[in-house]
Amino acid sequence: MSETQPGAAEVSDRARRWKPGRVVGLVAGVALLVAVFGFAFPALASYSSVINILRSMTKAGVAVVAIATLANLLANWFLITTALPGLTMRRAAATNLASTAVANTVPGGGAIAMGVSWRMLTGWGVTSRAFGVYAIATGVWSTIAKFATPAVALIILALSHDLPTASNQVALLWISASVGLGISIPMVALVRLALRDDHGAMAADRWLSRLSGRLFRALKRPTPDVLTGMMVRLRQEAGTLIATRGRRLTLAIIISDLGWWVVLQSSLWACGIKQSQVSWQMCFAGFAVARAVSSVPITPGGLGMIDYALTLFLLSGLDTPTAARVLAAIMLTRAMTLALPIPLGAVTYLGWQMMTRRRRVVA
Repeated sequence: MSETQPGAAEVSDRARRWKPGRVVGLVAGVALLVAVFGFAFPALASYSSVINILRSMTKAGVAVVAIATLANLLANWFLITTALPGLTMRRAAATNLASTAVANTVPGGGAIAMGVSWRMLTGWGVTSRAFGVYAIATGVWSTIAKFATPAVALIILALSHDLPTASNQVALLWISASVGLGISIPMVALVRLALRDDHGAMAADRWLSRLSGRLFRALKRPTPDVLTGMMVRLRQEAGTLIATRGRRLTLAIIISDLGWWVVLQSSLWACGIKQSQVSWQMCFAGFAVARAVSSVPITPGGLGMIDYALTLFLLSGLDTPTAARVLAAIMLTRAMTLALPIPLGAVTYLGWQMMTRRRRVVA
């Protein structure tokens, strides 16, 4: 790290923190949370009814949700150990919990969470190059999976003759699937081109630069720096990992993604929702729509956005008592996947810091 005067660094950090774009984003995020939790949710079902439903859960229901939550966490840790061969599951768990806690509490916390992961993993002997391989490989694979999921959900609903009929469900699903395919298919093509040879990687970078430039110009936003040279870095840094562990990495991504859906499905069951009321196919479609919506980082962990997208999709056409149970299941899912990692991650990170300090004192 370069040495700069503390005063200058502090002023610079403060300027970045309070620039107009960040202020607008913060205000928009707060407004979204107030609109969703202060007005939209109470209009669907009272919080008191939701609390009563959660209190009335059976021991079997609580156990199923707990097992699903643990499985979801294990799936995330398995992904990390797949992308970082030699890393133990215990260290993968600590890294994942600490970084997730940051991502779920700080607006735009993805970059900070990545910094936390880098600090912890390099402290355990992971090289910066290996971390770069892990970050870019999982980032590209996760993005493709996220945007391809709505199209998969649409196919599942069509094959099961369970396509939604409500206008809001149709709009959400078709828009998510169309946008998702428009992003995932070119990304798959670019990745295949980049992994072919060096010339292919440079060509893929040129195409990515053109496509992303048009997209972000339309959105009136600057193109993220991370996209510059991404395909060349993918080949140079992650080519070996993909060649040797590509199938296992793909499987790990799928398992990690489905973990969140399993928690949602188990929460619906625990809150008394039958398949005739919300089928697993519709639950999966709601999960797919929510994942697509989560790609817009307005609030930490997609708080408010994911919740409202799920309610808009899953509660359509349900009577008030059933809607209250579905809302309870959604809030329970978010508690297990968004809120629970925060205290666990804070404790994990503090424990890691204490152990690191002790090693320095001993050394």
